[in-house]
Amino acid sequence: MGNTLPLARYVDWSVTTPILLAGLVLLAFQEHGKTGEVGGYLTSVIVLDVLMIVTGLIFGRVPDAARGATDERAS
Repeated sequence: MGNTLPLARYVDWSVTTPILLAGLVLLAFQEHGKTGEVGGYLTSVIVLDVLMIVTGLIFGRVPDAARGATDERAS
């Protein structure tokens, strides 16, 4: 069985998780945040989230043998 990568999952995550995180950041700064602070945190959180998803996508495309994975079913 080959290594299939559900690309739609990563596309979905790259849209939905930034929206979720934006809501959390805006909620966290609801009373005490200044406009400049909120924008900075919001930008950094969304960029880091998308970076995490892209690295997961890249790592998901690496063959199992290159990652050092073993096939325990063969034992």
